[in-house]
Amino acid sequence: MKKFLALILILSFVILLGGCSQGGALSNTNPKNLYAIITLPNGDVVEGKVKAYHRYDEGCIEIHIDKNIYYVHSARVALVETSNKGE
Repeated sequence: MKKFLALILILSFVILLGGCSQGGALSNTNPKNLYAIITLPNGDVVEGKVKAYHRYDEGCIEIHIDKNIYYVHSARVALVETSNKGE
């Protein structure tokens, strides 16, 4: 019985730690109709269709547009979901 309880405890611990496997990242690797407007630290503005993005607990976001990856604070990003109506 003690071995069974130890096994249940270990499995529960492994399952709980499995939720932390991405280092705190919240991801959307296949966004639909998502458009981003990013203000870079040098003042340049980048706009484009988002291929993928990852949000992190620190308030930062990594956005993939075309072949570029932008890693900025979320306060510098506007994510706009567009609709396909009329297309």
